Amino acid sequence: MRPPRELTLALLFCASTAGCLTPQADHVPTAHVVMFDGDGDPVDPTSRPFLNLFPYRKMTTDGFETHLDLLFDSVERYVEEQQFSVYEELPGNAKKKKGRVDYEFDPREDGRPARVLLYIHGGLNQQKGTIDRAANLYDDILKDDHDRAYPVFVNWQSNLVSSYTTHLLFVRQGHDWGWWGALVSPFVLARDIAVAIANTPFTLYSEVDSFLKGLPYYTSPDQAQAYEAAATLEKRNRRSSDVTTDGEVLAEFVQDPRESNQGLGSFARLVVTLPVKLATATLLDVFGRGAWDVMVRRIDLLFERQDQYDSGLVQPRPAEGLPRFLERLAAYQAERERAGKPFQVDLVAHSMGTIVANRILDLRMRDAQRAPRITDIAYMASASTIQDFQSSVFPYLATNADSRLFLLTLHDKAEVTESHVLGLIPAGSLLVWIDNFLAKIRSHADFRIGRFTPLMLSLHRIESNLRDRIFIKSFSVDSADPTMDPNEHSDFNSAPFWRESFWKPAAPSAPAR
Repeated sequence: MRPPRELTLALLFCASTAGCLTPQADHVPTAHVVMFDGDGDPVDPTSRPFLNLFPYRKMTTDGFETHLDLLFDSVERYVEEQQFSVYEELPGNAKKKKGRVDYEFDPREDGRPARVLLYIHGGLNQQKGTIDRAANLYDDILKDDHDRAYPVFVNWQSNLVSSYTTHLLFVRQGHDWGWWGALVSPFVLARDIAVAIANTPFTLYSEVDSFLKGLPYYTSPDQAQAYEAAATLEKRNRRSSDVTTDGEVLAEFVQDPRESNQGLGSFARLVVTLPVKLATATLLDVFGRGAWDVMVRRIDLLFERQDQYDSGLVQPRPAEGLPRFLERLAAYQAERERAGKPFQVDLVAHSMGTIVANRILDLRMRDAQRAPRITDIAYMASASTIQDFQSSVFPYLATNADSRLFLLTLHDKAEVTESHVLGLIPAGSLLVWIDNFLAKIRSHADFRIGRFTPLMLSLHRIESNLRDRIFIKSFSVDSADPTMDPNEHSDFNSAPFWRESFWKPAAPSAPAR
């Protein structure tokens, strides 16, 4: 995008949020961040001024290569430090570890190699917020006593205001019209409003349906089927004392501890707030659909930018942006493996970030030189459709026998009752909004895999040879510690998402109710 257009979008964003008065994080951990704008171009995470009136500065090709040089130099120092903190070098290839000689590289006390962890945030994130998260967490992850890793935060442009502005002014049927698109923006807005108004009956139904599904004493037919599937799965878990090798998915589900009379107050709030919720739901529908489409488009542009598509070249250009980072990480991983000094790459993604993660796994499947080999995959409240998830993750697991998958979901009741702005806008998590009115749902395969009920009703899709490497964990309702036991969709952002102890289910318990 041209600078005047970027400045316009930034000003629109600043006019609609208080972010312009918020200073940048005191320290930007540049060696732990790769950051991209709405076009998929790499940007400098240190470049935004105090008032945030301008977008982050695009990096040149050489500038991005220099940034990656800095990042991989830091990764190299970390991996080597993990190796030599455990080993003493001996002549030849032998290494001494706590009084004994090993001939295989085993750099961690627990037998696991050093870890590089890729974290991909979800939708509706301001870019400044993603930088602040990296600044606040990277040192904790580096120094964690049990699950330390070298974190790399993959930050992409998923802000609501900039996404809808791009939809309103520029993008027409997948094509970027530039400023010519603004000429028809009044018609685009009118269409969005008309569609939202026409959807009001469906919005009303969705709100009442979510309310009923959130009651502690009510179970809808699809919830009943999901609970039955969960109960069956846990019974299978109990058949063996070593459930992780019993050829079955290991899962943890939590019962709803609420008393039935707690639903009475919820009903009263629903009646009082319903007229306001219908009005705000219409506004959410107006802005949400277009913004959702643009956020999905921006994920596509991370992997193939618009100018690459428009060039008409027979041969693809060299990898740029996120594909270039992944290519270099794959090359570095292969180099260390050849030297007998491997390290492990884990992939953790939240919400829409799991759609990005799906694409990374696709890249690896198509060409091992284009993306690193991933060992552990953790999807937190995934916004991926069931179909996209199945076509990306399952083939990857089938061809990588050492890889494991962890699926984390909110409790089914917590998902549909999540409250916002004093209960004056539609209830439910972002995934509920997406399934109810933001995305087009053609069949069950288009629902979000990160929701408990669609996930439980999709267990039959998991091939038997993959089941003992898949772990499912559903959290509780109204927990006292949302950091360790998330109640809401955004709670995953502050959770210790780099720890296996957070991903992995506990011993089988009673089925969720």
